[in-house]
Amino acid sequence: MKKTSEFTLLKVPLAKAIKTNLRVMTDVYGLRMKLWLGPFAGEAFVYPIPRDKVRKIIHRIESFLIPFYSEKMCRIAEGEYGGPSFWRALSAFEDPIHRAALAIIDIAFWDGITKLAGISLKRFIKNKKKSVEVYGTTGWISLTDDELLAECDAYRALGVKGFKVRLGRADDAARLRKLRAHVGADFHL
Repeated sequence: MKKTSEFTLLKVPLAKAIKTNLRVMTDVYGLRMKLWLGPFAGEAFVYPIPRDKVRKIIHRIESFLIPFYSEKMCRIAEGEYGGPSFWRALSAFEDPIHRAALAIIDIAFWDGITKLAGISLKRFIKNKKKSVEVYGTTGWISLTDDELLAECDAYRALGVKGFKVRLGRADDAARLRKLRAHVGADFHL
């Protein structure tokens, strides 16, 4: 049987421990995937991945998502952008295992399709926009208020106009008020 996927689990130590409302993390795990479907190869990397869920994520990819993508690949490679029924079928599972599996195979899939076409993803989907708004996603609860403000400032310096802040501290409301006062009303929180 021809190999269709390869996975590598990567452990990345953190310079500073990160505290969430559930645990303290001293390292994060990421999952790298290589995907071969028909005439193309794509790659992806997604983190953080819960280490204890890696086998389930890989199983979901190999047992459901690779067959599903293989079936749809030819039409998408020829320019049909999936359509609503394609995306509804992929989103049918609400569990975190499926979302993690879907994230990594989707990145690998589009990487492979655009490499095969020899164009960027933006050109492939005929995007007319010159830019896409993004937001920064950190704001760990283990950060001091000053560290949180500095992190927000670093994102703003890059042109990012929004920030996702994690909640779970007793002083969340006061912390968010301080952050709002610091970044102003035009910054999305």
